Order: sequence, then structure tokens, then C-alpha cells
Amino acid sequence: MRGDVFRAAKQSELLAALLGTGTQLLVMALGSIIGALASSMYVDKGALTVSGLGLYAVTSILAGFVSGSFYRSSHFPKEGKKWKYSMFLTASLMPSLAGTVVIAMSVVAAYHRTLNAVPVGTMASIFLAWLAVSLPLVIVGTYLGRSLCGRVKAPMRVNPEPRPVSNRPLYAHPAVLSIAAGLLPFASIVIELYFVLTSFWGYRFYFVYGFMLAIFVILILVTACSSVVVTYAILSGEDHRWHWAAFGAGASSAAYVFLYASYYFLFKTSMHGLLQTSVYFGYTLLGCAALGMATGTVGYASASTFVRLIYGQLRAD
Repeated sequence: MRGDVFRAAKQSELLAALLGTGTQLLVMALGSIIGALASSMYVDKGALTVSGLGLYAVTSILAGFVSGSFYRSSHFPKEGKKWKYSMFLTASLMPSLAGTVVIAMSVVAAYHRTLNAVPVGTMASIFLAWLAVSLPLVIVGTYLGRSLCGRVKAPMRVNPEPRPVSNRPLYAHPAVLSIAAGLLPFASIVIELYFVLTSFWGYRFYFVYGFMLAIFVILILVTACSSVVVTYAILSGEDHRWHWAAFGAGASSAAYVFLYASYYFLFKTSMHGLLQTSVYFGYTLLGCAALGMATGTVGYASASTFVRLIYGQLRAD
């Protein structure tokens, strides 16, 4: 069991991209909240959006750094050339998702001949900004991560072949544990989530960013604790497949947020028709995807620290 805990996760290229993007989104969210607290941006949703996009572009170097260092340390010294694929995936994961959703909403808006469609010139400008700023910063961050933090070795030797995992009851399956773990982080933000949705879709000003910062910190702490508990349960069952389960334990809270947003749409708004439905669920999907990557990163980082601490102590003994 000890020799398999630090085995590289399956689809580690995707996991590295998710961790890098999640770290980037966490810093962007924290910076946006602090910026709103320190200024009067809350009176202008457009200014808050522009500042968020700017922070996303600038923090791309951090996404590349985290992704590159994680992939390098997971596969050192035999990593082949897949690190380049992981680097490109890190740079394009969130922008491609956002672009697909925005284009789909724009097509629906154009069909209904409304002004909600994003102009082609605006989308082209954002793409050029990604190409000129975000992508180069991800590349630089990846090389920095690989050179500075990529040689961190596992606390103990990894077995050449993975140990077979015995069948477990359904309630103890890693996927089931991960899904159940998302309930606690969701419960910690559900009240604030109602006010955020009301502000966004009710066209009201949201100005209690100090309380939002406190909820943000609570969400991180609860997500970290939930992921550690799930990881401990998995390892106690002699199962070394903890990587994606730890990420999923944090990210699953976004699924509950999406379900709550669907409930809010059906019972708390009077929206109807294809246009309003596409806009609502388009932005909701983007928000939940970003939340899932961010909280999944918190979950994995907490579980990874926990695993290294306990197995490093075993090695010392």
C-alpha cells in the first residue's frame, strides 16, 4: 500500500491543468473580493468583470507554475513529452469552456434579435488578449515550475506495478464518498448563495463583500477538512486511488450549487423562454465550473499535504 500511494494519478495531464486553473481562479476570486472591499467597484458590475478578467490574465503565470511543477514531480524522471500537452491544456481549459458557452448564448441571442449577443469584435479582442498575454504567461510559468519545483520526490519508493484494489461496498466507493463530501462546503455557503443570485439576477447592488470574504475563507476550510476525511477513508480501505477522489471531494460542491441554482430559476424567478434560459444556465454553468476547479484544487492540495505528512512520518519511523 505504501508503495502505491504516491503513484501518479491517471489522466495526470488533465489533473495538472485543473489544479493550475483552480489555483488561478482562487487567486482571481480573492483579488476581486479584496479589490471590491478596497474601492467602490461594487456599484459597477462592468468594472468588477473587467478587473476579474485582468486578474485572470495576469495570474496565468501562476497557473502554469502550479501545473508544470505538479506534473514534473508526479512523473520525474520519466515524463516524456506529455508535459507540453498539459501546458496547453492549462492555458486553454477555462477559456475554451467560456468561449463555447458565450458563443452558444450569442447564437441564441442573435436568433432572437436582441442586444445580449456579444459582439464579434469583443470576442476577437478577448482572444487576442489571451493569445498575447495569458498563453505566454502560462508557458513561462510552466518552465519556472518545472525548473524550480519539479524535482520534489515522493517520501518513499513507488512500486513498479500497482497493487490490485479489492472490491468495496458502494457507500465506500471513492466516487460516492467524493459526492457526499460536497454537501458540507455547499451547506456553508448556501445562505450567501441566495443573496448572490438575487443580486445578480435581481439587478440589485451587492455590497457586503466583507461577509463574502468571510464565507470564502469558511468555504476553503470546510472543503479542506472534507477532502482530508475522504482521503483518510479511502486509504484506510487499502485503496491508493485517492488523487481524483480528493479533487472530486472539493469540486462536488459545485454540483450542489448548480442544483440549487436550478431550483432558484424554477421557483424564485419568472424567467422563461429559450433566450432567458440559455443566458441563466450559461452563466451558471461557467460559475459552477470555475467554483468546481477552485474548490477541487483546495481539496487536492489539502489531501496531498495530509498524505505526505502521514506517510513521511511512517518513513521516518
